[in-house]
Amino acid sequence: VTYQEFKKTFGDDGNKLVASFQTPSLFDANYYNNFKQLCDSISHLKGVNQVLSPVRLYRFELDSSEQLKLKHLAPQSLKNQKEADSIQEIFHQLKFYEGLLYNSQTKVSLVLVSLNESTLNSKDRTPLIQHIEFLLNEFGQRYNTEIHLSGLPFVRYKNATTVRDEIVMFTL
Repeated sequence: VTYQEFKKTFGDDGNKLVASFQTPSLFDANYYNNFKQLCDSISHLKGVNQVLSPVRLYRFELDSSEQLKLKHLAPQSLKNQKEADSIQEIFHQLKFYEGLLYNSQTKVSLVLVSLNESTLNSKDRTPLIQHIEFLLNEFGQRYNTEIHLSGLPFVRYKNATTVRDEIVMFTL
């Protein structure tokens, strides 16, 4: 049931890499800005289609012509803690994301990285996933936070590199 709900919410899961971590500091302005910078950096990597996280969210707003427009929750870096508090308040009002990308009780955040299918099926998969893993772990070390990675692309990468390393070990 949970798997079907995931697919209904996020689409096919074969190209999704997921990272999770626990922090009470998500809405601290400095932490939020650094986390947003990390997610923006990942989103600009060749082979990444989209990054969705508590700091890269969208919401609907009515424009001056009464048309619904999709807007970023926080399009740029936050200037101070007052802005961070405002974003936190708006974030908690967006019930759509409740329990999906952030659990306010456990303080666990998710980063969902959608990867390009052609990249996943090429030799570029391994360096891309290694780079994403490096960026996420570097962020985790910076804030003394353990990052957990999963998703089919990550599992495929880990299995392939383990098998390759074992074959090398047994053939030497």
